Amino acid sequence: MKPSVRAAKAESSEAKARRGVSGRLARYLTDPVAFIDDCLPLNERGQPWRLQPHQRAVLEQAFAFDKVGRLAYDTIVYSAPKKSDKTTINAALTLW
Repeated sequence: MKPSVRAAKAESSEAKARRGVSGRLARYLTDPVAFIDDCLPLNERGQPWRLQPHQRAVLEQAFAFDKVGRLAYDTIVYSAPKKSDKTTINAALTLW
C-alpha cells in the first residue's frame, strides 16, 4: 500500500468528526471542559457555577484523546466529598 493511501486511511476519527464542524463547535467534540464552560453556566439548582481548577484537571486528563481519536481510559472513577458538584459534573458530561 502506498504511504499516501495509508495516511488517508489512518485519518483520525477526530479529524473526520471535525470536517463538517468549524470554530468553537469543533472544539466541543473533544473538549468537555470547553463545552461545560460555554454551554452550562448554571447548575441543577439554577445557580451560577464554574468548574474548580482540580475538576478541570481531572476532566482534561480523563478525556484526553490520542492521535487516532480514542480515549485513553474506558473507565473513570471520580471521588469527592459531599456537595462538591459531582452530580452536576456527571449531568454535564452526559449532555456533552
